[in-house]
Amino acid sequence: MWTVLLHRVICTLILTICAAALSPSLPARANDLAALIERPSDTAEARRVRIWLPVERSSICLVKIEIANDSGRVIRKVIERPLGKGYYNFYWDKRDDSGMTVPPGKYAYRIDDCGKKKSGWLEAAYHPMELRSSVEAVDSIDPSLARLSLGDSARVSVILLNRRGVPMDTLVSDSLFLAGESFLRWTPPSTGYRGRFEYLIDVAGYILRHTFEL
Repeated sequence: MWTVLLHRVICTLILTICAAALSPSLPARANDLAALIERPSDTAEARRVRIWLPVERSSICLVKIEIANDSGRVIRKVIERPLGKGYYNFYWDKRDDSGMTVPPGKYAYRIDDCGKKKSGWLEAAYHPMELRSSVEAVDSIDPSLARLSLGDSARVSVILLNRRGVPMDTLVSDSLFLAGESFLRWTPPSTGYRGRFEYLIDVAGYILRHTFEL
């Protein structure tokens, strides 16, 4: 009896491990328009990763945009959806379809707009702290609580912005943070503060943003 049960457990574990190994990894961010049109705060960075698409036809047509590496292999399918007339800016997050950041260098983008082809170049360049710092939500009960992770020690400043992007408070002013995890929390001065807020975090010149709602 116990031998049969143990055999079943082992088989179940093997199947679970195999299924996990064969499952495709999910992209870090969905390829939706809201994510793609989010402009980087740094102007030079925005120019390096921008895909400019003017659509002047009156009809709605299928548009496909892909990014390829120097060997011509497609590493990111940006969009494949119908688009109507308009002027579109798409900003690449320097990740491939698996969600991994790509090596520094130049990458070609290719646009197929209802059969009309266009191409150009993008550049993946990284600030020294870009791949070694991150910010994320910690507690759904306290949305203002955020975890700041640093791979190296760095000078940090944190400003609180309201939904219109106007500075409301300074949480940290040019202070040295050691490598590791630190926590940010803003306590409103009264109960009347409601809406969307954002931490603007400067880590040694690299900007991180974290949005939350109260």
